[in-house]
Amino acid sequence: MQMSILSSIGIDVDESHNPWDNTISRSMTNALLLAEKTGHLRRTDHECADMMKETKEKLPSLKLISLLREITTKRREHNKVLLEVQKFVDDKETRDITQLDMLEVKVKEINELNNYLQNIISGKEFLLNRLQQPYIGEFLKLEANYHMFASELFPQVSTMLADLTTNIDTVDWAASADLDHYKFDSVLDHLTKCVAKMQTHFQTLCRLRDALNQVYKQRETTGS
Repeated sequence: MQMSILSSIGIDVDESHNPWDNTISRSMTNALLLAEKTGHLRRTDHECADMMKETKEKLPSLKLISLLREITTKRREHNKVLLEVQKFVDDKETRDITQLDMLEVKVKEINELNNYLQNIISGKEFLLNRLQQPYIGEFLKLEANYHMFASELFPQVSTMLADLTTNIDTVDWAASADLDHYKFDSVLDHLTKCVAKMQTHFQTLCRLRDALNQVYKQRETTGS
């Protein structure tokens, strides 16, 4: 729009100039101001707004400035968010010394500990006297001659008590089991056969070992 106005009043504007050069914008502005002062150009507010919008859309420098302003605004918003997050983290890390409810709990615990220590200090003499007295409880009366046997008895008794459950289960099974129903004869026959086979295999292995020893000795004799 500015180009058409300047062309209408006889100003030559070349659009091939450097778009980053602000001299074109200044010359156009000066020309428009001169046209307004001389009465050759009358612009309304709407036309001025359209002219500014068109200028911003055409000039890359103004586009860059708008983009930089938008980036700056976004960066400020981002920094505000980071600041709020950091405040939240700092509050979480220091709430035990900054929050009143946490401080009240800590103060209450310290007061309880202080009262406990005060009670210990005030009853120090009673505690010392009680600690100096020997422990008197339930005990077994034994003569001095039997102390050694008693000290050896208790470890053995503890082992027997540990196996007491297994022994009770064995006694219970023996009392409730009916041995008449078990076929011990067949079981004993089977065991006898297995032992006989094992003895036969053992004798075979012994004979094989003796034969191998004889062969080894004969080879040594022949080789020498």
